[in-house]
Amino acid sequence: MAAIPDFNGIGVRPEYAEKGGIFFTPSNTAKQNYMYLQCAGSVEAGADYSAELTASDCYMLLYTYSGSGELRYTDKKYPVGPHEGFLVDCRQSISYKATSVDEDWAFVWFYMNGSTFNTYFSQFSSVSKPVFWAEESSDLETHIRRLARVASQRSTSQSELVASTAIISILTELILKNADSSGEHKAMPRYLDGIIERINTGYAGLITLDKLASEFNVSKFHLSREFKKYTGYSPNEYLISVRINRAKELLRRTSYSVNEISQLTGCGDVNHFIQLFKSREKTTPAAFRRHWQAH
Repeated sequence: MAAIPDFNGIGVRPEYAEKGGIFFTPSNTAKQNYMYLQCAGSVEAGADYSAELTASDCYMLLYTYSGSGELRYTDKKYPVGPHEGFLVDCRQSISYKATSVDEDWAFVWFYMNGSTFNTYFSQFSSVSKPVFWAEESSDLETHIRRLARVASQRSTSQSELVASTAIISILTELILKNADSSGEHKAMPRYLDGIIERINTGYAGLITLDKLASEFNVSKFHLSREFKKYTGYSPNEYLISVRINRAKELLRRTSYSVNEISQLTGCGDVNHFIQLFKSREKTTPAAFRRHWQAH
């Protein structure tokens, strides 16, 4: 088992060639702010190869460059061939095995984590099976090669930041690619356009999920699911976003009091408005106004 193979020009660190992988100890800065590698390596496995992962708090990315294998994840099986890979949550039940007959199953793998990794992974898994395909020389494959290159080289002061950038690029490509293949970018249903317009224009009034469902003659559960699917927000999150954005405009461009702005944006009680604003903007409405008026 080699550490990192000569994958499209990526060199191998000889001292890791027999150790099965490279372990990384992320700095506190990386743990708090970046995506980071925990371990990386490669396998060139014969037909009898199999592995079962012990549950751990991280995520695994595997990418095949020749041969084939099979992933078993949450009691489902997925074939994995050349230029295919998978991204999985290692807290789940995971095993995989080689299925190639005429050639070894050769792949690179990475254990990763990060302060926002779960957010990316949730979005990826909501629109996709764990298995993905990366066209040869595509942006996705390029980012995977870059991450392998960072893992195979000696650490520098910039290594963690470069690795983080590569991981974010990989996750972004996976989300966009799998959203496209899942049909997520089909035209939004017309009733959702109507709901968005209703919120955008009527945010100052009383808007509830029950009222929207009744007005547009749709199940509130279906409405919530479809709204989240097409916008990335729940209906209530979107309503809050519209109200906060309008409040920021009024704070910057008018002399209305904070209490008046609370009423004008539909936020009601001024104390509730202040707490809501602070939870979203990490500052109070008054402090936000002072900052922008000073500029």
